[in-house]
Amino acid sequence: MKATPIIAASLISLVVLINPPAGAESISQSRRDGNYRFCSRPPQSKIASDQDMLHAGYCFVFRKSGPQVVGFFGIVPGDTLICVSGSIDKNTVKGKALQPFLPGNPPPQEMIDAVNRGSSWKNWDGSGFLKVARGSVTNSYTSNQKYHETVIQYNQAQLNLESFYRYNAGVSPPPKSCNEI
Repeated sequence: MKATPIIAASLISLVVLINPPAGAESISQSRRDGNYRFCSRPPQSKIASDQDMLHAGYCFVFRKSGPQVVGFFGIVPGDTLICVSGSIDKNTVKGKALQPFLPGNPPPQEMIDAVNRGSSWKNWDGSGFLKVARGSVTNSYTSNQKYHETVIQYNQAQLNLESFYRYNAGVSPPPKSCNEI
């Protein structure tokens, strides 16, 4: 999916403050409700610029409410994002994921084939941060007045943020639900 300006703004901002990896600072239920962004690579300094964000790796921009979270996961820079929602168990989000594809930008055939092969866990990303299973492909979907030609819904998703670094939340809020993307 091509990142829209709103999504791209969530992943890149002018000034970003970082903290140690999430493993040192749990994302668990004890963290206050609010909007957060965690990325797999740290910037080169304590205050990161847009240029640093281009090297942030995979990022998860999410909203936390109690033990529940919802947000976008993807590589920065990149044009493929997936919405992940579920509950927090230490530094792992366990729940579901929804990946829409805009008209003219269908999912690769090998992705559809993998979805159709059954319920075994598959790495969604090249680094194994997000594992998905029990997927289904839908060929039309309307959400928030946007039309997606193809949508892959994964009924099981696990996003491991153990080695991720906390950044500021960015300039655009994460989605309230995966149905509004």
